[in-house]
Amino acid sequence: MARNALPLSCSRHSDPTAAFDSAGNAFSATLDYGGGSCGTKLNVYRSTDNGKTLGKPVAVVDERIRTLVDDM
Repeated sequence: MARNALPLSCSRHSDPTAAFDSAGNAFSATLDYGGGSCGTKLNVYRSTDNGKTLGKPVAVVDERIRTLVDDM
């Protein structure tokens, strides 16, 4: 099993979660806090290769713009 770190967008991450679907996609979510212009976000990462690699984060909640994204 390959091990990779989450692609980081800011300096601090907490409360990681992971889930898999029946099609072999893996999802990970973290609270992302970097302060300053980074703000606080809930980021979701998706893998299409059973979790071997993770894509770039999608901010589904971003306090800087106060929006909720309903689609990846």
